[in-house]
Amino acid sequence: MRLKQIKLAGFKSFVDVTKVPFPHQMTAIVGPNGCGKSNIIDAVRWVLGESSAKNLRGDAMTDVIFNGSAERKPIGQASVELIFETQGEGTQDLLTNNFHLAANLAERNEVAIRRTVNRDGQNLYYLNGSKCRKKDITDVFLGSGLGPKSYAIIEQGMISRLIESKPQELRVFVEEAAGVSKYKERRRETELKLGHTSDNLSRLADISQEIGIHLNVLDQQAQQAGQYRKLKAQERELKSIIATVKYQSAQKQLDKLNTVIAELNLHMAEAKNALSEQKFALSKQEQAIEQDYKTLSDAQHTLTSTNQEHSRYQQELATAQHLLSNNEKQVARYLQKQQDIVAKSEQYHQEIARWQEKLAALAPQTLAAEQALVSAKAELLSLEQQVASQEQLVQTQSRERLAAQEQRLAQQEAQLAGQELLAKLTAQLEAKQLQFKELSEQPVADLSALTDKIQRLKDEITIGQAELNAQAESNNQLEQDIKQAELALADNTQLQLSFNLQLAQLTKQLAVKEEWQSECEHWLTAQGITKFNSYREAISVDKNWQAAIDKVLGQWLDAYLLSANDYQLISSNISNTLERGVGDSHSDSKNNSQNSSQNNEHKAAERFWLINQENLDQHANIGSLASKVTTQLGFVSLLNQVKVAEDEASLQAMLASVDTLTDEQYIISADGTLWSRAILSKGRASQGINRLALQCEYDELNQQIAELSPIVDEQSEKLKQLKDQQQSLAQQNTVIANQLAEQKLALQKVQSEYDFAQSQIEQRNRQLAQLSQELTALTLEQQSAISTIEQSKAGQATEALSVEAIEQSEQALRTLQEQLAALVAQKHAKQQALNDAQQQLQQLQLQHQQHSLSLRQSELQLAHTSEQRHSTDDQLSHYQQELAQLPKTATLEQQVVAANESVEKAKVKLASAELQLDESKAKKSQLAQQIAQLETKVNQHNDTAHQQALKKEQLVFELNAAKESLSELKELNQQQVFGEPTGSVASYQQQLKQVQRQLGELGAVNLAAIDEFQLQQTRKNQIDLQIEDLTQAVATLESAIAKIDKESRQKFKTTFEQINQGFSALFPKVFGGGQAYLALTSDDLLDTGVTIMARPPGKKNSTIHLLSGGEKALTALSLVFAIFRLTPAPFCMLDEVDAPLDDANVERFCNLVGEMSKTVQFIYISHNKIAMEMASHLTGVTMMEPGVSRMVSVDIDEAIAMAEVS
Repeated sequence: MRLKQIKLAGFKSFVDVTKVPFPHQMTAIVGPNGCGKSNIIDAVRWVLGESSAKNLRGDAMTDVIFNGSAERKPIGQASVELIFETQGEGTQDLLTNNFHLAANLAERNEVAIRRTVNRDGQNLYYLNGSKCRKKDITDVFLGSGLGPKSYAIIEQGMISRLIESKPQELRVFVEEAAGVSKYKERRRETELKLGHTSDNLSRLADISQEIGIHLNVLDQQAQQAGQYRKLKAQERELKSIIATVKYQSAQKQLDKLNTVIAELNLHMAEAKNALSEQKFALSKQEQAIEQDYKTLSDAQHTLTSTNQEHSRYQQELATAQHLLSNNEKQVARYLQKQQDIVAKSEQYHQEIARWQEKLAALAPQTLAAEQALVSAKAELLSLEQQVASQEQLVQTQSRERLAAQEQRLAQQEAQLAGQELLAKLTAQLEAKQLQFKELSEQPVADLSALTDKIQRLKDEITIGQAELNAQAESNNQLEQDIKQAELALADNTQLQLSFNLQLAQLTKQLAVKEEWQSECEHWLTAQGITKFNSYREAISVDKNWQAAIDKVLGQWLDAYLLSANDYQLISSNISNTLERGVGDSHSDSKNNSQNSSQNNEHKAAERFWLINQENLDQHANIGSLASKVTTQLGFVSLLNQVKVAEDEASLQAMLASVDTLTDEQYIISADGTLWSRAILSKGRASQGINRLALQCEYDELNQQIAELSPIVDEQSEKLKQLKDQQQSLAQQNTVIANQLAEQKLALQKVQSEYDFAQSQIEQRNRQLAQLSQELTALTLEQQSAISTIEQSKAGQATEALSVEAIEQSEQALRTLQEQLAALVAQKHAKQQALNDAQQQLQQLQLQHQQHSLSLRQSELQLAHTSEQRHSTDDQLSHYQQELAQLPKTATLEQQVVAANESVEKAKVKLASAELQLDESKAKKSQLAQQIAQLETKVNQHNDTAHQQALKKEQLVFELNAAKESLSELKELNQQQVFGEPTGSVASYQQQLKQVQRQLGELGAVNLAAIDEFQLQQTRKNQIDLQIEDLTQAVATLESAIAKIDKESRQKFKTTFEQINQGFSALFPKVFGGGQAYLALTSDDLLDTGVTIMARPPGKKNSTIHLLSGGEKALTALSLVFAIFRLTPAPFCMLDEVDAPLDDANVERFCNLVGEMSKTVQFIYISHNKIAMEMASHLTGVTMMEPGVSRMVSVDIDEAIAMAEVS
């Protein structure tokens, strides 16, 4: 078997699927450092079952998965597959005598072993594509030299570690070469089985011993159980005889008792008939009382209605007074506001008159300034004409003077004329330039600042107008909110007053009952009782069933709950007036007055009802009226005797079976209608007042008032806040309106300033344009004059003018020029006067505009005041109309007086109805006394009947007990049981006692001991058989271990001697001399270690650790090759083992490998050229892409052949 190919995918740097073929006996894997060559060695070790990440140069087993690179992402799984050839060319030379594949694998051409691992750490093994265990993989290569710790895979640094390894570690290589590893694995498994078997055997022995002890005890218990069964049979027979005798005696007593009960029932029927007649009379009287209550209720209803009407009138009167007061305040406020507006209007009229006077005063001044300006303009025009005339005169005189000169002076005259014209033009030009400069430098208003100011004022006016509009809308909304709040407050105030009147009426109705209770409390306190509460306070009733509860309990709702001691004390004190236990929960009968001549204390006692709270029922029957009551003290028994009809259907079903009711049972509906077998009652309870409903209505009114009070307070506060907001809003509105009027006046003022400044600038621009044109014309004339003078000079004759004539001409010209300059100066003065007149006129016009603006502002304020006055007049008219529409308080007061008279009449009618009700109650009280006497008689019969019934129940119970006892004795026939007994009961009981005494002497008996004894005996026999089988298995396993140890010793000894012999022979061959041998550390071949001793030529070292690195490497290679000669593995992998060797030793190493490659397949990694030349196939590993390894293969033989051909 030889290694054909390695297939890697995702293992370390081999991220892509990579196949590494090994077609020849010697394959060299070459490549630069860090390219991933050693990962191939790690892959082989890993797929053979290596479980230590340290041996794979990692920290965890998942480190073998490709973890990504600069250009690739990590992957989730790594896989390595080894493919071996078992048949084919070259495999016959590699077969060894020490290693044979299993039969199912030897028949295959190829054997594939694969291992995968994912990021979760899950490892999977495959053998020929089928999933298997790691143990299956290791079993395939046991004894072959391959495995995780194989000597056939020599990694970097392993050579030195092999030499320096401990004796026990070195022994592993010898055992692998001897094939002892598979025996050791089998021995380990056998020892495990032996240990488990011994443990099981020990446990079974303990169980067997315990069962034996338990069997001895069970044997005694089984004998005792047999005797117990016999005695129990005798006991059962005696009990049956005694039960028969007792049954016959009880049957006779029962017959006698039935006769007595029949006579008692006859007397009870007569008493119940009389009681029914009295109850019928009482029912009629109750109907009469109900009619009185109806009359009383009508009177109360009338009184309540009149009280409500009286309250409504009072509320309307209070509301009208409130609205009247509010409207009068509003009218007064708006009248005051109207007066303020009138005062402001007068003030604004005065300001308008004052501004008009100022404007009138400015009119003459403005007119005078305008006239002065016109006069100045006329004088200036006259001067301009004089200047022009003077200029024309100068020119005329010059021409006349020059014309008179001689022809010879023509050129000079022409030149002088040109010079004069030039001077004139120069003077005019300078004057115009000065005027242009003064006009240009004259300050003007900043139109951009005025524009910005106008725009800012417009924005402010827009914002102010928007705020004013918003304030108006808010004011309208506030007025609506105030009206709604006033209406809501008036409604809630009226409702609160109505509730208070109703509450006062209920308080008045409840006050009588509270006074009634205070009398009772005073009387109970006088009796020495301080702790008492009414039954009504101790219960909570379903609202829908309050009328029913009040109907049934009536006055008992206000009965006081007393403890047993207090109840006994009261009973003893008023035993003459209370016929039965007051408030006893078994009878619940009422006590009434029997003697009207008793003292006041006794009268107080007779008016009230008491309940012994310890005798109340603690449970409410399902479907009874008690189920509608919630209490922690208990229920009056009468409530459990009244069945409730939840709806119409259940009521009809109950009424269909009303005849089956007893005299103490009733049916009631939610409206208080009461049925029994003999009576039917509908209407209010006997006392005429529904106390629970009254109290409930009182509590609801209190709750409604409590809920309404904060609402009224909140609405009052809200109304006050709204009015404050309205007042604040009005103030803000006035402020905003004033600011808006001021802003409008300021805008008009700034707009006037802007218009005036713009007119000034336009006028100035026109003057500058005119001056500019004049300057241009003068400049052109000056240039023309200069040109003429130059031409005259050029054509002037050579003749010279006389000095005197020239001086005279110049003097005349200067005189004219001086006159012209004087006129120009006068013109300038007039121009300045004109400018001053214009500035004065502008100032007067500005004052006029300012006064006009102030006048306009006053007029606007006056208009705004007029608007406010109109608005105030409208509001005043509105409130005056509302005031006129309000109802007259005198009419409402008359209605209140009339309502008071109606209330008094209703009270008189109510008192009459209460008097009639008291008379009906007195008649009812007499009937109740008679009924109480009859009920006492019926109760006595009931007590007697109850006692007889108890006796009958006792006898029936005894009969049933006897029957049950007899039914257990099925083996006795009926005739024997019910026939006459042969002895007395005493004799049979004596025999029974004797049997029971014998049973007592037996003590505790285990009746299951007999069955348990048989079961445990069977179990012990089975365990004894298991102990025997396990004993034989232990002997077999110990024999197998001894045989394995014997074979292991023999194989280890033989292999050690052969390896030692080969190592001793190979070492001198490799080193060229010297000696080396292996030694055992002890005589026990199963546990002894192995040491190495080597002395190269010329050295006498005492230990191998003194050798150099190269010497250690050659020594280790000698030992490995000696093992391979003895037990060759399918292949040998060497990882840079030649690194510490020099060239000479490398050649020796290569020769040795080449010699052994005839029987062993070598795969080695090397950087040495000599080792590379030795290989028949080169496989290169490159890492062109960082972090990713790829394969490059070269067949040396094919390469040589191609080289020879070329």
